[in-house]
Parts: sequence; structure tokens; C-alpha cells
Amino acid sequence: MARTAYPVHPGRLGQYGLLWHAAIAQAHPAAHTILLWSMGLVTLFVTTAVALGPGMSTAIGWALCTPAVIMLFAWTMCFVPGATSLNTPASAQLAPGMRARLFELTVLLWGGAMVLLTAGLLVLQEGSAPMLLLAMAITLGVAAGMGSVRGSWIMVLPLLGASLAGKLAPPWLLDVLRSPAATVVVVATMIPCAVLVARALLPQAGDRHWDMLAHRARMLGAGQKGFHSGGLAGFAWHGLTLERDLARRKPRPLLMRALGPDIVAATVASGTVAGLTFATMTYFGRSVTTAGVTEVLAPSASAMSALILLSFLFQAGSVPSLVARTRGEQALLRLAPAMPAEAQRFNRMLAHGLLRQGLTIWAFVSATAVLMALVAGARGNALAASACMCCMISPAIALALRDHARAPSWSAIFYWLFAVGLSITGPLAGAVLFMLFGQPFWASATIASLVFAGLLVHRRLRLMEGAPFAFPAARLD
Repeated sequence: MARTAYPVHPGRLGQYGLLWHAAIAQAHPAAHTILLWSMGLVTLFVTTAVALGPGMSTAIGWALCTPAVIMLFAWTMCFVPGATSLNTPASAQLAPGMRARLFELTVLLWGGAMVLLTAGLLVLQEGSAPMLLLAMAITLGVAAGMGSVRGSWIMVLPLLGASLAGKLAPPWLLDVLRSPAATVVVVATMIPCAVLVARALLPQAGDRHWDMLAHRARMLGAGQKGFHSGGLAGFAWHGLTLERDLARRKPRPLLMRALGPDIVAATVASGTVAGLTFATMTYFGRSVTTAGVTEVLAPSASAMSALILLSFLFQAGSVPSLVARTRGEQALLRLAPAMPAEAQRFNRMLAHGLLRQGLTIWAFVSATAVLMALVAGARGNALAASACMCCMISPAIALALRDHARAPSWSAIFYWLFAVGLSITGPLAGAVLFMLFGQPFWASATIASLVFAGLLVHRRLRLMEGAPFAFPAARLD
């Protein structure tokens, strides 16, 4: 008699592996491989660089902190969204074992990364409680917010006071936070906090689960009326720029409208508001006689400049996803008589429009960051460093130049990661030239970034011009 083959259920570790791959693969099919390679290479580079500089003990601390930070980022931005999408009401009710394993895996991944980060911080510094609290607030708060958990903004409140605590907090409070007892208390509260957030993210069906899904649907509905989907059309500046483009009747500006609202106008508006707000805060802050408030405003300039530069990377990574999300507009656009019918001419026009848009946004963002540093009192080397940082993010402009017809559509998170990765190629080259040949870091990193950006843009333009029709709508050519 033939033996009947029955399915073999994997053990708990096997179930963890299946759930991990299923959750993280929703961001990118090769997300697991990319995460392992990036974690290994970045850790190796950072550890080697620190070992050649400060010493071996500091290198051990960075060797522990670097993979922990990368894993926390992957857990927050990739794993948690995938896990919450796996835990549908039907699966949570019909497969409670899967939901239980998913809950355990969520807590174990975050807890393991935090333990590794704690060990690294203990090697690097004595009072690690403030940094651990900050890491907990960022990861758990952002993960809860992405999972549409109500009241998740409360967990991000420590971020608002983190920049002020070092200057305005009383000395006795700082001594308490930097004491070993505070570190022990923070470590003891890690797992309970992770359990609470995991329970909120992965409910066991029921009314609370449906309420969370309804809240997420409302948030997504509001987001679809936001920047990337035309919800800014009610603003006067958007209507004025649209009216201007319609009056000119030029194909390229109208082609860019198929990707959504005017991103350049939105960047100018948001950058102007941010710059005026910071200038006003700096002006009134300098008039305050309290020395602590005045000292806080000076280092906040670098933080504001960094946020503005990160906003450029966010926009550079969002443009490829806009092309993949506007298929309806693309189908109508290809029927317009003014649009070229040849793939090469159309792709060239689209590539030049995307390149001009990216260069304009980069130039405005860079000017805003440098002016904010200048208003805050940066002079000499500090002001030059701000300008160099603006040049280092220039390679991200090439991210929008791709084969839009055949290239796979990935999660926007990976586009943002690629934008960040392109922006650190210059600093890496500058660090290598500094360690091996003694060249100035800022000058080497700036030149390497600009050269790499020029070569990458040239290559991507050639690739895009030779690709099939960028808007593959259902039309007989």
C-alpha cells in the first residue's frame, strides 16, 4: 500500500521565517536579501572606519549599534506594514495560531534589535537612557502611526522635547536620566511597551479590528486628497500654475501635469513657509534675555537644514511611484494630439521634464537650507559645510530617470532608501580619500557627489530614451 504524504507543519522557528518573508516581501520581492547585504556591508564599513580612527573599543560599540539601527528601520518601515496587512479580520479569526506567531515575531524582532542597540550604547557612552527613550519613541510611535493605531502621536511627544532637553532641562534631571538606574528602568519597560504596541497593531478580529481598518481607510482617503493625488488643486497657487501651463499650450508642462499637482510650486510654498517660520523664531529668540533659549536656536539650524534636505530626498523617491499611480491620466494624455507618437521623442520629453523638475527642486531646497543656516548665524566653515551637504544629495535627482514602461513598481519606502543611498556615495568616497590619501573630506565628498550625479544622470537619460513608451497605455501605435 502506498504511503500517503501529509503536509508537514514547520516548527515555531519555521513559522517565524515564513511570516517574516511574507511580511517584508510586500515592500520588495528581494527585501530580505537587500536587508542582509546592506546590514553586512554598512556594518563592515562603519566598523572598519571607526577602528582606524577612535579605536577598537569604539568600533565594537558601532558594530553593535549599526545593525540594530538598520533592523529597527526595517522593522518600522517594512515589516510592520506587511504584518498588519497579513493580519486581516478573516485570517485573525480563522487562523489564530498565525496571528499569535505574528504577534510574537513582532515583539521578538523589535526587542532583539533594541537589546543590540542597548549593548552598543553601553559600550559607547555611560548614560544611554535618553538615546534608548528616543529610539523607542521613534520606532514604536511611527509603527503605531503607520498601523492606524489611535493615539499613536502621544508616543512621538518625546521627539518634540528632545532638542530642548539638553539645554533647558535642570541639571538634576539630566543627571537622573544619565544614571545607570535610569538605563535599567528604560530597559525594563522595553518589552511591556512593545507588547502593548503589538497588541494594538495586531488585534484578534472583533470590533476593535474593524474600527482600526475603518480608521486606516479614512486616513488613506484623506491622503488621496493630499499632495500626490491632486488634493492641492483648491489652493490658489496651484490653480494659477495650472492656468499658466494651459495658456502656454506647451507639451512638456502639460505632460508633467499627468503626474499630479505642480511639485515645484508645492516645494516653493512649503519651503517659503518653513524658512519664514524659522526666521521669525530666530529673530524673537535672539531678543529673549534667557541664555538657554538663545543657545537652543543655534544648533536647531542644522536640524532644520537636515529636515529640508531630507524632504528633497523624500520627493525624489516619490516621483517614480507617481508614474506608477497615474495610469488613468497617462492613457488620456497619450490621446492628446500635441503629444509625440514616437517612443524616443516622448521619453526624451518626459526625461527632460523630470530632470528640470528635479534640478529646480534641488536648487530651491539647497538655497533654503543655506539661507536658514546663514540666518541662524552659521559663518565660515559651518556655512560651507551646509552648502557641501546640499551638493551631496544631488545624485538623488537621477532616481526619477528610469525605464518606466518595464521597471517593476516597488514600495515608496525603497525609493526613499535608494535616494538616501545615492546621497551617501559622495561622503563615502570622501571618507575613503581622507583615510587613504589625506584629502580634505568636505571638498572630496562634494566633488565626488557632483561627478557621480552628472555621470548617473547622463547614463539614465540614455537609458530612458532607449526604453519603450514610458506611458504604456492601451493604444494602437
